[in-house]
Amino acid sequence: MLTIDEIYDKIDKLGSLNKKISYTHKNKTKNKSIRLSIGRVWFNTLLPDNFPLIDEPVNKSTLNNIIKQIHQKYKSEQAVKIISNLQREAFKLATLFPNSFQIDALIIPDDLKEKKKKFEEKAKNLSPEEFQKESDKLAKEFVNYIRKQNLPLQAVLDGGIKGDPIDKWKTLLIAKGYVADVEGNILGPITKGISEGLTPKEYYMSAAEARRGFYYKSTAVQKPGYLARKIITANANLKYDKKDCRSKKYFELKVDSKFANLLVGRFMNNNGKIVEIKDPKQISGKRIKLRSPLYCKSKKGICKICYGRLAEELKSENIGIIAGGAINEFVVMHMMKMRHKSSQVEVIKVNFVDSIKKSSLNTKLMNYYFDIQPTKISAKHPCKVILNKDDYDEKSLITSTDYYILPGLFNVYFGEGKDEEVITLPFNFKVNLIKPESIFLEGKTITCEYGVGD
Repeated sequence: MLTIDEIYDKIDKLGSLNKKISYTHKNKTKNKSIRLSIGRVWFNTLLPDNFPLIDEPVNKSTLNNIIKQIHQKYKSEQAVKIISNLQREAFKLATLFPNSFQIDALIIPDDLKEKKKKFEEKAKNLSPEEFQKESDKLAKEFVNYIRKQNLPLQAVLDGGIKGDPIDKWKTLLIAKGYVADVEGNILGPITKGISEGLTPKEYYMSAAEARRGFYYKSTAVQKPGYLARKIITANANLKYDKKDCRSKKYFELKVDSKFANLLVGRFMNNNGKIVEIKDPKQISGKRIKLRSPLYCKSKKGICKICYGRLAEELKSENIGIIAGGAINEFVVMHMMKMRHKSSQVEVIKVNFVDSIKKSSLNTKLMNYYFDIQPTKISAKHPCKVILNKDDYDEKSLITSTDYYILPGLFNVYFGEGKDEEVITLPFNFKVNLIKPESIFLEGKTITCEYGVGD
């Protein structure tokens, strides 16, 4: 059995981590000699003698599972030593064999080149949705080719560190696609990959997106931490109440099949009885009345029925602090992913009709006040939208010549006085609010008045 220093000597002589050598271990191979890549021999040598043999690519997901097993299998002090040693040696190995590459090292087969040429010819006539679909399809073929050829670049693809391989290789080899400048204007498409070189116009469009990336890095990534601190401070005294508040108000919603598993452990009204949701199949595709913290009557915090079983699973009554931490993690990870995407423009086809059906809104009421089309909503009755600039920052309320770009969660007012009806649009994405002919500005308040058909 080789020591770790002897393994480094072999790596130096072989000049590769993929070359196989003979490996024998009293526990891991039961004294049988097997052929294993020198990289996997290195990894297994760093794990304890009684840890099972690892003979598979170790990506981010696999490594997380291994670390979890180490924590479960060994005492805390020993687990810390094992993981710390792995970190030290991984850093050393990374300096010897960094996962890097040059794009000209990849020779593309003629059939893929021909497909790429045909894509370029029709790219400028495609809609953003079609462009993304076609470029993703072609990028998948490139990635599958690399995997089938077992090229060294496969380590970069499967390492789980460099981000989505389809997204990266599409930008490198297929097309940069649509990009956004610092003000959110959509530019493009750029129909060539970075490896092919860009025209002056394409270069400046790409540079505009890079500027947007620096902007997010300097501002948007810093704010989530401040937000989390504020949320945790505001909710630190919010506790878990073990008594049922017996609230009679419910949050009504239609449950999408993808969303159903998130409600397991919550409670709902089922024909007048409060029942626990134990299986996603109970609620998938159904409209339910959910007991919710929104309507909890507990004076101590949130009761066990409105909150659900999560507090019991987490073994903590400090649900306010837990909520603040969860929001912080989600927002920070979302912003970090945005920073590391090859392109910050992601084309998502939105259908207003479907979005409203999936929401908890009264569809009859919505259809009475609005003419709802897949990509446009217009008023059936005179109405107004009131915006206060203090409610938005420079990224969430953008003004263009013809419309305001703002989050799709805002109020529309119909009628006056006692007869006034307020409808809240429920969309969790930005929308274009067309500027009407009648706009009134008073300080930081913008009032947009719409007629029938606007």
